[in-house]
Amino acid sequence: MKQVLGLPEKNAAIKHYYDNYNTPALPPVWTVLEAMTIGQLSRLFSDLHLDHRKTVAAKFGYDESVLVTWLKSLTILRNVCAHHGRLWNASITADAPKYAKAIAGEFPSHNDRGRIFARAVVVQALLVKIDPTSDWKVRFKQLMSTLPTAGLGKAGRTTAELGLVAGWEIRPFWS
Repeated sequence: MKQVLGLPEKNAAIKHYYDNYNTPALPPVWTVLEAMTIGQLSRLFSDLHLDHRKTVAAKFGYDESVLVTWLKSLTILRNVCAHHGRLWNASITADAPKYAKAIAGEFPSHNDRGRIFARAVVVQALLVKIDPTSDWKVRFKQLMSTLPTAGLGKAGRTTAELGLVAGWEIRPFWS
């Protein structure tokens, strides 16, 4: 929290708060949350009292332990991307997302939670709750459709290396 609040010059909303208000001592929670990185948000959520985690997770319709792993797995995904790490056929098993019972059928059936597709399922599941109008799933499907499957086959590769399962794109979850 000190990292977020200690740098008001890096966030206009926090700077505005401290420039214009003396009380309460801390800015509103939504201001702080918007200034947080995904890693800070993940740590904050996992550090919350269990009852508070359950309350937040219930708003998303998932168990709090599932949401903890989802945020951690997205933090790792963000870091791999930010540092230009390999995602193709990578199995990032550290903090792999737990399956949520409500959408267990959307995850790779081969129980490969370390692949990128498991994290795509997590992103879509969260976005449905956060912003139902998001076109992320459309853009993700378009991106996956650009994969040169013929070329992949010649190289001995398949989209299964991403954790994609046959017919995923026509499932109601992705429609």
